Amino acid sequence: MKRVLLLSAVCALMCACTMSNKNLLSEKIAKYPADKYITKIASDADKKTAKATALAELKTLFASLPQYQGSALRRETILSNAYTAQWWKDKNTGKYYAIAVLEREPAMQVLAPYYQPIDSSLGALQSKITAEPDKFVRLKNAVLMPPLLKQREELDSEYRLLSFSSSAF
Repeated sequence: MKRVLLLSAVCALMCACTMSNKNLLSEKIAKYPADKYITKIASDADKKTAKATALAELKTLFASLPQYQGSALRRETILSNAYTAQWWKDKNTGKYYAIAVLEREPAMQVLAPYYQPIDSSLGALQSKITAEPDKFVRLKNAVLMPPLLKQREELDSEYRLLSFSSSAF
C-alpha cells in the first residue's frame, strides 16, 4: 500500500513538472503570434545545437517546396531574416530549448521584386489581347502567357508558405 501511495506521489510530481515545462513553452511561444511569425522550436542537451536545430527546422519548410531555377537564392535570402529569438535551459531536464523565428512581412517583401516584372508583362499582354481586333494577333499574344504564369506559380508556392492565410500574392 505504501508503494502505491509513493508511486502515485512520484507520478503526480512528474506530471506537475511536465506541465510546468509545457506552460513555460506556451508562454514563450505566445510572444510570437502565428499571423506575424513562423516559429520552430528545438531542444537538445547543447545550447548551440538547440539553436542550430531550430533554425534548420525553418529551412525544412522551404525544402519541402519544389525546386525551380533561382528558387535556392530566393529562399536563402528569405531565410537570412530568420533568427533564434529565445533560448533557455530547463532546470528539470537539463535540456536547452530554442525558438527560431521568421517574420512573415519582411520575408514576403523579399518576393515582391520577383512578382513585379512578371505581373507587368502579363498585364501588357492582357491589354494587347483586349485591344487587338485580329484574332491571330490575340492568339499570338495569348501563347506568350503560359510561361509567365508558370513563373508566377513558382513564386506563389513560396508566398503561400509565408502567408498566414495561405493565399497567393
